Amino acid sequence: GREVWRGLHRVAPLVLVVCMVHFFTALEHHLYMTYLYSRVRCCDGSVGNHLSTEWDVTDPPLVESMRLEARAMGVVLHEVDGRIGACDMPSFPRSSSLWTMSARCNNKAFVEDSAQNVKSNMLTTKKMLCLFVAPLVGATSDFFGRARVLQVCAALLVAAMVIYTGDAWAQGGNGEGPVILAGCLMGLALASKHIVIVAAIGSRFGDDSVGKARAFVGLGLVCHLQGFIVESVAYWYLRSHHTTHFAAWVGLTAIACVTLTATFFCFQDESPDESRRYAATPSSSEENLRSSFCDHLRGLSMVIRDPVLLLVACVHALFMFYHVGMLTTHVSYGSLLGVRLEDMVLPGAVVHAVSLIFPVLLTVMMPYLCVWNMLIASHVFHGLGYVFCGPYAVLVDPYESMFFTGLAGSIGHHLCTPAEHTLVSQRAGKQNQGSCQAALVAFGSLGAAIAVPLYNRVLFDATASGLDKARCPMVSLLVAALCSALSCVAKRLDRASEAPAAPAVPQTKGPYMTLLQAGRGPRGKAPQEAEPWVHELEFGPL
Repeated sequence: GREVWRGLHRVAPLVLVVCMVHFFTALEHHLYMTYLYSRVRCCDGSVGNHLSTEWDVTDPPLVESMRLEARAMGVVLHEVDGRIGACDMPSFPRSSSLWTMSARCNNKAFVEDSAQNVKSNMLTTKKMLCLFVAPLVGATSDFFGRARVLQVCAALLVAAMVIYTGDAWAQGGNGEGPVILAGCLMGLALASKHIVIVAAIGSRFGDDSVGKARAFVGLGLVCHLQGFIVESVAYWYLRSHHTTHFAAWVGLTAIACVTLTATFFCFQDESPDESRRYAATPSSSEENLRSSFCDHLRGLSMVIRDPVLLLVACVHALFMFYHVGMLTTHVSYGSLLGVRLEDMVLPGAVVHAVSLIFPVLLTVMMPYLCVWNMLIASHVFHGLGYVFCGPYAVLVDPYESMFFTGLAGSIGHHLCTPAEHTLVSQRAGKQNQGSCQAALVAFGSLGAAIAVPLYNRVLFDATASGLDKARCPMVSLLVAALCSALSCVAKRLDRASEAPAAPAVPQTKGPYMTLLQAGRGPRGKAPQEAEPWVHELEFGPL
């Protein structure tokens, strides 16, 4: 307990900043899709807004639901041979599951598909930008210090919120440009924040793998506790069924400003290794940039040359592929199954409350766990979640599936994040934490950049019926299984690289000598890494 408390004390400033950023991003995540829905326009008589027949409603269960809803409203529904025209749909009330969440378009399938296309364009641009810029941020944080980079990230968040607020005021009248620009700024800020926080933990704990893993799990615990609060707030907000979200963006802008202030006063570089290394040897900005770029290339080179790190990076890219791909479509997917947006949020609040105990247990049990097994199990749990999200949701009950999907995904996330970051941190030197962690983010950005257009433009279909609706979760299930298999291969390679020929040692009795003869030191250390007092037991003072 004392070691856990000491470790939490060392990352307290990080926890405070992470809390601020996570609270902000979680609220923004729940607001984003309903905001995109509210921007869609159709069938208003203007040029280009008339819908083709492909958006006509022909699915018999959906047509029957619209008949019943229209009859209850006292509205005549125009249909021909069981087909409802794309622009002949009435404006359903906000309390109905058939409400489109747009005040300017009554075709729900078109609203969902249009919003997914906008999100696809924004996320693809954002991920490709992060692919090239975020790794450089890692090297820059190693060179200039974590605090300064984190302050720039918070400033980018404020700028993105100002743009979103202006676009919400214009009700989408300026096209996709503001959404894409603000999304890119947010992507750079959040990816850079992630790199800085992970690198700072790696630097502060040095070679203490247990301490690092505990710190990562502790951050996950704090975010989980915060997630419960955010889900509750989001549920209250979404139940109000707003058609414009200007006030919400103003509130998020205020939270972003508070976060920016916290980065200046609450987070400081802890040690000389984290502080500005250029202070000791002043140089020009051009030389600083060149040095940062070389650090970035060195980090990528370290990952590519190390087979174990390369496999871990590939697994992370595939994880981001199936996770981000499904994450970008889950709101429209739930709506396709007939679930209202606020009802998608409520199971998340319950999952956060139930799974709070898991990171606590994980923190205590960390010294007895294998990080490789944690990584393998994480993808197994994610895959199990997609079984509930896909076939179970379509064939049995979409409402029950959300709880089980969220619980399995939460456990998988708590296992995956500390395992990946600890494995990379342990194989990278102390001076290369930011560069190697940034290389991992670069691989993840590549996977996400490929997944976003594939899931949003190819796999997701707002007019699908039957099991065809579950294409997105089924693809994610297959990729999660592939990640588990690749993690097993990486584990075998890591074990093989850690098993050199045992050095010749005297055949002396004693528990510590037995460990040395087995090629391991106390707590699983190699003989050359064992504590000095172990050698003193058999060989005298060193």
